[in-house]
Amino acid sequence: MQSLANPDKYVVTPQGKNNGDVDWSVKGLTSADALTIQEFLLYKITTLDPTNKQPKSGSNPTIPDQETRCPSL
Repeated sequence: MQSLANPDKYVVTPQGKNNGDVDWSVKGLTSADALTIQEFLLYKITTLDPTNKQPKSGSNPTIPDQETRCPSL
């Protein structure tokens, strides 16, 4: 959320803003988007798709490889 606190120092491109807006409850980049991304990186949720946000089930999840989680565009 550095870009919100220090917009002159941390610039986010329009594409970056579009990619980072993963919480559809509020339009635009917010701390809710940052939380959602952190939960994804910590394997608390399995997807960044806001229409299909599912909590990770089980107490010992298998961590997928990086290509599975973040395929290259």
